[in-house]
Amino acid sequence: MQISPLGQSCVNAFEKKEHLCFGVSPFNSLFSQDYLEKLIDWSLENFRSFHFFLPDEPTIYTLEAMGYTTEEARRKMKKQINWLRNKMHKALESKKLTPKNHILDHATLTANDFFRKELTHVSQLFDTNENFRNICLESSRWVLMNKIDENMINEVSLLKAVKYFLFEIPMFAATNKIVGTETSLFCYHQSISFHEKLYSNNLCYKPEIGQGYATINV
Repeated sequence: MQISPLGQSCVNAFEKKEHLCFGVSPFNSLFSQDYLEKLIDWSLENFRSFHFFLPDEPTIYTLEAMGYTTEEARRKMKKQINWLRNKMHKALESKKLTPKNHILDHATLTANDFFRKELTHVSQLFDTNENFRNICLESSRWVLMNKIDENMINEVSLLKAVKYFLFEIPMFAATNKIVGTETSLFCYHQSISFHEKLYSNNLCYKPEIGQGYATINV
């Protein structure tokens, strides 16, 4: 397992070994049951606790931005999420772990006071701060460019897609406060410009003290 923290604050969160949060993406073939089990094994060996972050319901925004109708997007989202959640449950249960204690999904997060507060703050910044708005839209453009032809991307599609990205941001910057730990390291298999700017303090939005981000490769 190779892990690369983005900066010194991220190194500190990694060295504390307190809490780890893995981002899991729908419609990404990387997240097989075998891959999930490897992540679980590594986290159990190296950290005191861990979660998977599953952005289930917000996936509909990405699908709508890709051109699906709301009905088509919801049907496609439900099918994919059920398939992915089933793999996550099997992976966790194979390690004798209770899935509901290790998965942070839309229902769990929107019931969390700190997450709701952060999501409101992020949404307000998107509406009022031009620089923050632009980098969020560029992040969403990058996501869409990996899914549809660039000519299909316009302001309308970006404003739909960015709702998914805004939902993720509190997890990148404040998982520790959301789950109630002093420190936490959010891990994903890649990072983008937004993450690098966030952890070099080049955004109006700042990560919580004790929070970190790292790329991880199995």
